[in-house]
Amino acid sequence: MQESKKIIGFCGTSATGKTSLARWFADNYPDKIDLCIENAREATAELGIKKIDEIGHGQREPFQRLILEKHLKSLDAFKESEKSILICDRTVIDIFAYTHRAMRDLEPISEEFYDYISKQCKIKYYTNIIYFDLIEIDEAQMDDGFRMTDMIARKLISHDITFYLRKFGVDFMRISDSWADRIKFVKWVAGI
Repeated sequence: MQESKKIIGFCGTSATGKTSLARWFADNYPDKIDLCIENAREATAELGIKKIDEIGHGQREPFQRLILEKHLKSLDAFKESEKSILICDRTVIDIFAYTHRAMRDLEPISEEFYDYISKQCKIKYYTNIIYFDLIEIDEAQMDDGFRMTDMIARKLISHDITFYLRKFGVDFMRISDSWADRIKFVKWVAGI
């Protein structure tokens, strides 16, 4: 990757504004910014599933593996992009935390997959990682079959993400809740 290129990873639980902010930057800086958007909808379609809660026993690991592979392909494809900044609305850490949380009580994660994904978490793919704190949302309004809206589940995922960021020694920055402050902060991180 060229030294002038930056990969900025947004991380945090669902419904914290990561995708909205990533899209805002892509819309407002189309000549500079590429997007890497989490692809749960694509992954479920490839597995013949309509909503995440339809994922059955034995399908969780292939589902998370597919999301991770798509994410890594997007990071790799950015090397050939003419744009200088890639903003990801998820990171490998998020994918790991969701995998671990979603499968913990339902089925064991295979040792091979755990090793693979934890190794990916330790690779420095991102120039910067920005962590989005948990915010209050209207659960009914945000439930689209893909976004986790239950506050208890969101708190657990948020905890897991920060736990794994620290466990794997990943440097990250926290972002405020104010939309204007978020824009200003990401502009500063991106150098635009």
